[in-house]
Amino acid sequence: MGPLDQDQLREKLASQHPERKLTELGQLWKSFGLRCVFLESAGANAFAATAVGAAGVGPLKEIGGMLSLQLTPFQAVTGIGVRERPDSTQLIMTVNDKEFHLPWPGALEAMLADDIFQWIVSQWNASQTAR
Repeated sequence: MGPLDQDQLREKLASQHPERKLTELGQLWKSFGLRCVFLESAGANAFAATAVGAAGVGPLKEIGGMLSLQLTPFQAVTGIGVRERPDSTQLIMTVNDKEFHLPWPGALEAMLADDIFQWIVSQWNASQTAR
């Protein structure tokens, strides 16, 4: 599943999460300036995703109805790359020994042309020149 904006994430989680929790998630999204998330799994009162925002990249989770967000600044991203697969493509970002695999549906060409992909890479490039 590719990058989701706030409305798309809300739509994916709506059937298994109370409105109050979705409202809190929206407030968290706004407070941290999130740009998109990559949903990994979702269930009743639980989900796991990788969030990307102006401040960086990191896990966004809900476990037992409690939200958790931890962003690593783009300056701390030690590596970035892509992996092409037959039916999808991944942007890979490395922070120390942790890898974030951000999947895009479709071919590499579509991912490279995607506005969100270009924004993420430009954020990383800007952070590297600021070092």
